[in-house]
Amino acid sequence: MEQRTAGDVSAALRLFELAPRITRMENAVLGRGSPPLTFRQFRLLGRIAEGDDTITRLGRFATISLPAISESVEGLVQKGLVRRTADPRDRRTARLDLTDAGVQALAVGGDLLTEAAEQLLMEIAGSRRDRLANDLTAIDRCVADYLRREGDVAD
Repeated sequence: MEQRTAGDVSAALRLFELAPRITRMENAVLGRGSPPLTFRQFRLLGRIAEGDDTITRLGRFATISLPAISESVEGLVQKGLVRRTADPRDRRTARLDLTDAGVQALAVGGDLLTEAAEQLLMEIAGSRRDRLANDLTAIDRCVADYLRREGDVAD
């Protein structure tokens, strides 16, 4: 086993400090869209676009409860971004899909986040950005593995 250094621990703890700040930044950036979105709403729109078309399917990857997901989806329905329809095979289940406005809001949110991410990394040289991207991918795999070991669903 490799020896841990104080720098290793410090870097790991910085990730835990940084994650909530990044989420706050995402909320601020997405709040500038039209309509304004929260981080959670944007992620739900993305999941629905990828085919997670029921509350239960959305819940498989969520870190929040099904009632909280349902409440967030209701907010998206009220904004006209998501349409809820009865499943013809199971009337107890509602199917979710994006409206045209939802598709547009997802695209605008993605553009806003891309622009913010580019600004965020402007001061980091190109070769270091590539290394950072690789390191973040490795960290993401480690987090997903940890969540699987803990019995949580990792996406």
